[in-house]
Amino acid sequence: MDRWEESFDAWTPPAPGPGPPAANPERIELEALQRSLRESAATVAARDLELAKLRRELDGARAPGRERELEQALAAARAEHALALAERDRLDEREQAVRAVEKELAALRIELERRASALAEREAALRRSELTAPAPEAQSFSEGVAALARTRAPAQD
Repeated sequence: MDRWEESFDAWTPPAPGPGPPAANPERIELEALQRSLRESAATVAARDLELAKLRRELDGARAPGRERELEQALAAARAEHALALAERDRLDEREQAVRAVEKELAALRIELERRASALAEREAALRRSELTAPAPEAQSFSEGVAALARTRAPAQD
């Protein structure tokens, strides 16, 4: 054996160092395939469970008492539906009544605002007239007593 050939027999690949296994793309591909197989297996298991559940429901639906139970459930659902429709009609009627009351209240509010505005205008006019009106002449004490006496004196015929 030549010296050149001896070096091939003793050669070993270097050990992978710390870091990503990017040096070995076959391993990465193998891991991706394994992950894909695990996901597929989980999907198949979930479908198997769903199929078993559906089979149980189908077997339960074929049971003799199950048909009567389903008819009762259907009748109850129809009754609930009828009640819901009646309730919706009552709610529509209430809504219309509420709208009518709201319109009436809005009209009353407008009327009250109009009256309040008119009253405020009258009060302002009254204040202006009081400020511009001449003050009554002050009476003397004796004139006041005489006026009081006239109002208290018995009427003489």
